[in-house]
Amino acid sequence: MKVLKGIGNTILFIITVLVVGIALLNFFSSPDGKGLFGYKGYTVLSGSMEPEISAGDYILSA
Repeated sequence: MKVLKGIGNTILFIITVLVVGIALLNFFSSPDGKGLFGYKGYTVLSGSMEPEISAGDYILSA
């Protein structure tokens, strides 16, 4: 049981770090901001880039 609890805690920690990282990336991705470590995150709003990028996709820009 201790092994399963350790694995569960590790998975929960990884998910938490990913969610916090994406939240910070979005927070620092304002048009005037520098981004997070030089990266900015954007959500595609229109279908003008289809078929490569669809509306609603999340993209990272360096």
